[in-house]
Amino acid sequence: MKTLNSNYFNISTILVLILTLMPGMLLAQVAPGDIITADLTLTADLDASGYSGTAIRVGANNITIDGAGYTITVNGNNSAFELSSRHNVTIKNTTVLSTVTGQGRGVSLNSANDNRIENNTFAGLQYGIYVSGTSYRDSLINNNMSGATAGAFSTHHYANSIDWVIDGNDMTNSNSWALNYRGKLKSLDGNDFSGSNYGVNLDAGNHSGNPLVLTWQGAASGPNQNTFGAHDYHPLQLNNMYFVNVSGWDFPSLYTGTWSDDRGLTLNSVHDSHFENNNFSGMNHGVYVSGTGYRNTLRNNNMSGNNTGYSTHHYANSVDWVVEGNDMTNSNSWAMNFRGKLKTLDGNDFSGSGY
Repeated sequence: MKTLNSNYFNISTILVLILTLMPGMLLAQVAPGDIITADLTLTADLDASGYSGTAIRVGANNITIDGAGYTITVNGNNSAFELSSRHNVTIKNTTVLSTVTGQGRGVSLNSANDNRIENNTFAGLQYGIYVSGTSYRDSLINNNMSGATAGAFSTHHYANSIDWVIDGNDMTNSNSWALNYRGKLKSLDGNDFSGSNYGVNLDAGNHSGNPLVLTWQGAASGPNQNTFGAHDYHPLQLNNMYFVNVSGWDFPSLYTGTWSDDRGLTLNSVHDSHFENNNFSGMNHGVYVSGTGYRNTLRNNNMSGNNTGYSTHHYANSVDWVVEGNDMTNSNSWAMNFRGKLKTLDGNDFSGSGY
C-alpha cells in the first residue's frame, strides 16, 4: 500500500507540474487587480465591484485574454482592462458592467501597439475604449460599445493613434461623440454611429500618400463606409486633418432636426482635402470653417437654402482653396463668407441669397 500511495503521489505531482508549465492550455480564474502574464480564459464571472482599481492588468506581451462570454463588473469609473506599453495582446469575448450605471471603462490603452480587441460588450459604460499616449496598429473589431454616457471611443487630447483598424463596431446612442479619434487611420469601416449626440470627430491625422476616403452609407460600395443618423449635433467634424475625401454625402438626412445650428461639415485647420458632390442644403451652415486650412477643394456641392452656404469663423484663414461649381442659392445671409486667399472661385451660383 505504501508503494501504491507513493506512486499515486508522484503521478499527481507530475501532472500538476505539467499543467503549471502550460498556462495557455489551462482554464483559469483571477482575482480583481491581478496582473496577467500568460494566456487566460475566464471560467466564471469576475466581480471587481469591491475593488478600487482596474479589474485586470495586462503584464506581458503576446498573450490572449478570452472572456469566454463571462462578465467583469468594475467599481464605478474603473476599467475592466488596462494595457500600458503592451503589444500583441488580444482581449475578446468579454462583457463589462459597472456598479454605477453609465460609469466604467471597457479597455484603457496607453502607448500600446499591435493589440486586438474584438467581440466584447462594453455597452452602457462611460467609455467603451479610452486611449492615451502614442499607439500603433491596434485593431478594434466587432465590439458593442453602445449607450456610452461620455463616448464609445474617446481619446485624450495628447494621444496619437496611428494606423488603427476600427471595423464593425456598434457605437450607437452615445451621449457625446460616438468616435473621437486622434491620429491616422488605416481603416474605419462598417461601424454604426447612429443615435449618438455627435457622430465622428477625426483629429490630427495626416493621410498623405494614401488619402482617407469616407464613403457615404447610401453608396453602393466604397472604402470606410459607416452608418450615421439621428444626430443632435455635428455628424462629422475634421480637426487638423490632411488628405481626406468626403464626397457624395447627404448631410441633412443625418440630423434629428432638433438643433437650430445644424452644420454639414465642420472643418478646423484641414489641409489638402476634397469635398465634392455633397448635399448640404437647408441647413444653418452648409460648411463651417475655422482655423488655418490649406489647398482644400469644395466642388459641385448643393449648399442651397441655408442660412449661410459657406461660413467662416472670424479668426479663420483659408489659403489656396478651390471653390467651384457649387449651388449656394437662396441663402438667408451670405451665400459665401470666405476669409483668406483663394486659388479658384469659379462656376458657383450665389443668386437669390440675402447677401
